[in-house]
Amino acid sequence: MAWATREINPTVALLEPGDGVFTVYDFALDRLTATDDVPPAVTWQLVIDNTEPGELDKIGYQAEITYGHRDVAERAWQRAAEAGRTNAMFNLGIVLYERGDLTEAETWWRRAVENGDTSAMHNLGTLLHERGNLTEAETWYRRAADTSNTTAMCNLGALLYERGNLTEAETWYRRAADNGDTTALCNLRILLELQGKLLEAKTLCRWTADVFLPNLGVLLQRWKSLCSSAGTSPRPRPATEGPPTSATPPP
Repeated sequence: MAWATREINPTVALLEPGDGVFTVYDFALDRLTATDDVPPAVTWQLVIDNTEPGELDKIGYQAEITYGHRDVAERAWQRAAEAGRTNAMFNLGIVLYERGDLTEAETWWRRAVENGDTSAMHNLGTLLHERGNLTEAETWYRRAADTSNTTAMCNLGALLYERGNLTEAETWYRRAADNGDTTALCNLRILLELQGKLLEAKTLCRWTADVFLPNLGVLLQRWKSLCSSAGTSPRPRPATEGPPTSATPPP
């Protein structure tokens, strides 16, 4: 490792020694991700073992997004999360959720929300919603929605609809729709129709089709036909079926 800590010029070295760790020079990281060469496993592990938490967050993101090495990303995010990096906690939760380890995913998302991560608030709400814990799911949806998270607004509307609170469900669908959420627009249109507000539902459907989705009317008609043949009625749906599963870049 000594060669990598030698100064390239008076202010730069590939590795900057710190308190028991090394910081990778930004140019070296950029160069690594700009090439098509895939770093060998031993290189990844060496970097993970000798890099400070803030850089590990970035390394995990590059391993996942650029190279598709989820196992490397998980190890990097695990170390960064254990050191208190909020973004790594969120991304680690995604890896665990997709693997089916919902208990651990919940643990890390709870730690992330303690640090104010609004995306983790929404994901935690969705996970709890899936489990049927509607009371706590509503709490986290509301906290995320209050930070202008439109997906949380839409999912909160869906949860309130499930509980029979159509008035407040409509309120949240309108807020999400006002911020451009197309799922909320569809849900609002269906909710208005279910409440007998047919003129407003029709007006909204036409406006939405003209502005956002030219084929929305056809799609809704097909959906209604399918529901009718199945003996059910169209109903609002969540904006996401399961927590969003895209890793977020480090700040």
